[in-house]
Amino acid sequence: MSGYDLIIVGGGLAGNAAAITILQTAPQARVLVLERGSYPRHKVCGEFVSPEGMAALEKLLGAQASLLASQAPPITHANIRVDGRVLSAPVRPPAASITRFDLDFALWQQAKKLGAECREKCPVLKVQGSGPFEIHAEQEQISARALINAAGRWSIFTQSRIKTSSSVNDSKWIGLKSHFTETASSGTIDLYLFDGGYCGVQPVAHDRVNACAMVRANAAVTLSDVCALHPELQERSRGWMPLMEAITTSPLYFCNPLPVENNIFNTGDAAGFIDPFVGDGMTLALHSGMLAGEALTPFLSRQCNLAGAAESYTYEYKTRLLPAFRRARWIRKMITLPVGLRAPLAHLIRITGTTETLLKATRIAG
Repeated sequence: MSGYDLIIVGGGLAGNAAAITILQTAPQARVLVLERGSYPRHKVCGEFVSPEGMAALEKLLGAQASLLASQAPPITHANIRVDGRVLSAPVRPPAASITRFDLDFALWQQAKKLGAECREKCPVLKVQGSGPFEIHAEQEQISARALINAAGRWSIFTQSRIKTSSSVNDSKWIGLKSHFTETASSGTIDLYLFDGGYCGVQPVAHDRVNACAMVRANAAVTLSDVCALHPELQERSRGWMPLMEAITTSPLYFCNPLPVENNIFNTGDAAGFIDPFVGDGMTLALHSGMLAGEALTPFLSRQCNLAGAAESYTYEYKTRLLPAFRRARWIRKMITLPVGLRAPLAHLIRITGTTETLLKATRIAG
């Protein structure tokens, strides 16, 4: 049985951020990243990177972060289009737009460059232990002193937790995404709210936009269905030409965040899925991976035990990231109000000029 200091299950934003963070300060650590899919590939995501997310990427990727961000106009303005009203506000400082196709692959390559062993198409079938751990893959069994779960919302790690969550019994939510041609794309993100969900549209290149929606399954199952739910979005989409096959993900559910379970460090969506409306899911994934890496580095250097590292990560996660989930729950309740209540609330936000404050409340601390 082969052995490692750390195994990371999942090679997305959080998993690679953790690997890079550890190897930047402990290059001697034996780190294995197991990814069930392969890169590069598209994922359902709004692809909005807040300034706090860009700061994280600069730590992880250096100058390459700015190069990735330069492929699309900076996001300097946001419009929330709801019930015939437009709530507008500047995005200050500007945000970036980076496709998951490019970003996940860049982080994957950086982790390998720093010395991580990264394996694609390697699903994990079973995990035993609470430190050290025994991981069962398709072809072998692997041991590790520490384990990070960065495998997303639905995996062998989260199945029992999800089945006991009341949110699973709620109306089914699905995520949909595709890229489309759009000439003269401006540096604006538009959020189209309608009964049954919402759709965000923003440029990801100078002639390409990303349309990403979260909707109830009884409201829409395709992006064409989604566009038909909002008159302005339907009109805008008439000239779009698809640049990729639309992708979907389901079910989407919202559980209380759980950063550590049985000494396994949960990161990204595996720790907690934040409402996509807040636009900081990518930043949260990066930060959770970095926090996990920072907490585990002393353990891997034999300066503390695993329980101490887990306690440190739990504290940092709850202090720095958990407030974003609380604000997201409040905003989700607000935007899913019946039209009779939502419309006057939108009017109040507009006349009081508090749209920018609302947008800033969705961001996590840097």
